[in-house]
Amino acid sequence: MSKKNACVLLYPDYQDARQAVEKLQAHSFNMNTVSIIGRAKAELQPLFDEPADDEEIYFQNITAQSWKHLWKLPGGALFFTLADSGSLITAGSIVSLLTQEKEDMDINNHFTVLATALFNMGVPGKNIKQYEEAIKAEKIMLTINGTRSEVEQACHILHNETQQATVHIA
Repeated sequence: MSKKNACVLLYPDYQDARQAVEKLQAHSFNMNTVSIIGRAKAELQPLFDEPADDEEIYFQNITAQSWKHLWKLPGGALFFTLADSGSLITAGSIVSLLTQEKEDMDINNHFTVLATALFNMGVPGKNIKQYEEAIKAEKIMLTINGTRSEVEQACHILHNETQQATVHIA
C-alpha cells in the first residue's frame, strides 16, 4: 500500500489549522498521518532547550497558544531555518521526512529540505513551489500523508465551500 498520497490544505492562521485538526480528531481520524507546516515568526519560537518527555513546551506570547496544541501531534515537532524560507515550525508525520538522510530521499538535492519532504509525501514537483510560496506568505499548511482511503477520508472531512482540499494520489 503506497504512502505517496497526500491531501493538502492551506489556512490563513494557526487557529483555523487547529480547528481542522480538532475536526479530524472528532471523526476519530488517524492522527499519525497529519502534519502542520508554517512560518515561524519570532513570537512563535518555543522557549526550551531539550524538555523531558513529560515537560510542557512554552511559547513567548498568546498568539502562539494555538500552535502549542498542534505541537503535540503524533510524530514530533521541529523548529528549523531554511536559507530561502526563513524559520519554519512543523509538527506531525512530516518531521521524520524532514530529518531523514539525503541518501534516503527519492529525488536529487536541488530541492529544499521542505520540498523534498513534500515530494516524498506524494506532492507533485509542479505543486511544491506553490505550497512553499504559500508558507512564505504566512499560510499554514495542513497535510495528510497516508493510504489512498485515509487521504480521501480527510478530504471528505475537511473540504467545504470555504476550504479547498487538494488531493495528490500516487
